[in-house]
Amino acid sequence: MTFNTKVSISSCKYELVDRGPLFMRCAIKSVELLKITHLSLPDNMLGYEEAKMLAAMIKIDPPLRTLNLEQNNLDAQCAKLIGKALKENTNLQVLNVSKNALSDLGINFLLQSQIKSRLMRLKSNTQSSGQQATGA
Repeated sequence: MTFNTKVSISSCKYELVDRGPLFMRCAIKSVELLKITHLSLPDNMLGYEEAKMLAAMIKIDPPLRTLNLEQNNLDAQCAKLIGKALKENTNLQVLNVSKNALSDLGINFLLQSQIKSRLMRLKSNTQSSGQQATGA
């Protein structure tokens, strides 16, 4: 069986052939990923194990702005992991999870995480502004 693994990192593009999901697990663990701003991993058969690794990376809030996970094997449980990690992340602006089997439940996990984290940030910013106004 042959796997085509495509990795696009930041403005540089790398194409790795015949590596498959095992290689992707190693790449996701790489410290170098903590320095990038754009990561594209479409059509790499990423599933639950890779979602756990991606969630751990997302949670530490690297400078990553765009993450493309299009057309993988992600399901609702993967979305739940990623959603929990997104609550801690302030940098990620674009997450593409199209063409995955997330279901309505998976989409809900992702949306709920964003709604809660945005409300917490809004509340925090409002409290900070109020304290500055009363302190002045």
